[in-house]
Amino acid sequence: MTQEIKMQGSVEPGTATEVAQVLAWAEAQRLTVIPSGGGTKLNWGNPLRYGDLALQMGRLNHIIEHAWGDMTITVEAGCTISQVQQALAEHGQRLVIDPLWPDEATIGGVLATNDNGALRFRFGALRDLVLGMTVALADGTLAKSGGKVVKNVAGYDLQKLMTGAFGTLGVITSATFRVHPMPRAQQLVIHQPPSFDAMDRLLRAILNSTLTPAALTINAGGNTLLRVATLFEGLPEALAEQATLLGQLAGDIPVSLDTELLYRSMLFFPYGDGFPMVVARFAVLPDDLGQWLAEVQRLAQQQNWVTWVVEAQGTGTGHIQLHGPEDPLTASFAQLRHMTTAQGGSLVVLDIIDLLDYTLDVWGEPPAALSLMRRLKGQFDPAGILNPGRFVGGI
Repeated sequence: MTQEIKMQGSVEPGTATEVAQVLAWAEAQRLTVIPSGGGTKLNWGNPLRYGDLALQMGRLNHIIEHAWGDMTITVEAGCTISQVQQALAEHGQRLVIDPLWPDEATIGGVLATNDNGALRFRFGALRDLVLGMTVALADGTLAKSGGKVVKNVAGYDLQKLMTGAFGTLGVITSATFRVHPMPRAQQLVIHQPPSFDAMDRLLRAILNSTLTPAALTINAGGNTLLRVATLFEGLPEALAEQATLLGQLAGDIPVSLDTELLYRSMLFFPYGDGFPMVVARFAVLPDDLGQWLAEVQRLAQQQNWVTWVVEAQGTGTGHIQLHGPEDPLTASFAQLRHMTTAQGGSLVVLDIIDLLDYTLDVWGEPPAALSLMRRLKGQFDPAGILNPGRFVGGI
């Protein structure tokens, strides 16, 4: 972690009711509350350097119900992703997300930060996999959407509001997910395009074809080979047919003999050489991805970065890690954000390592809906005790 958040106290409730009681007490005392699961993403969002109360969710780590016949599972927010996947695997099922650090990351943290992963290409956004959710609100109310309710929050789609809200609207205590069967077989095909133009042509060909990849991932960077990894899942005979069609689309682009899926394998690891690093999440139109990567490479050469690494999805989203001396790094990040937003995209800082200048803008230009977001914050957390200032626009 790049910064230590100073807390006045810590509490570790064991039930959703206890979480609600803690929040009701904290609101009455006007104490700020910082919820935490596995602690893997506490640096994401605007820096939090102070909090009155650390709300540790680790004891809420039970699988409440696995209705394997109905293809649903209800789990507490402190369950790790690996724990949930292991329980599902016993019945040949899985949760079709692949967030970072699955052994430490918890259900609540993954939902709060909307950390989905490469499988989104096939199975959709994380919030669309959530069937129901129980949330402890700042005033101590337990609100639930989906199924039998403790209390309805009329007019709001609770699980969609809470997913990606960085814990600023409420504390997720449990969630119900739609699950999927484990694939009968998997096949990974990795191509090595010689240029970003060739990569762009391959991506367009795949996106406009009848292929149905489970994931489509691009790795690029100054010290890495350009790779396009296409993951197929299903019946073995269907996989062979898909791989053959992909080969026809790729033409003479070399196929890697390395069958390891490299996505994210080179990201989020500090180099330890004294140079700072910035990790950010980007989103551009899929058709603009090749051009965007070429511009990143141009900036890297112009600004003398030590290195840069990108993990991107075929959807045009992904992560970039920039590593180099502080002054050119912050200046070129501003150029990169300007270039990205000019293309209709976004660039959000996730983590800053060994960077002294914490004035680096994390979220970028506030969205047009900021006033609406502030009103929602006022409705759900009028005293502003939950993760104050962490979200967009200092919410």
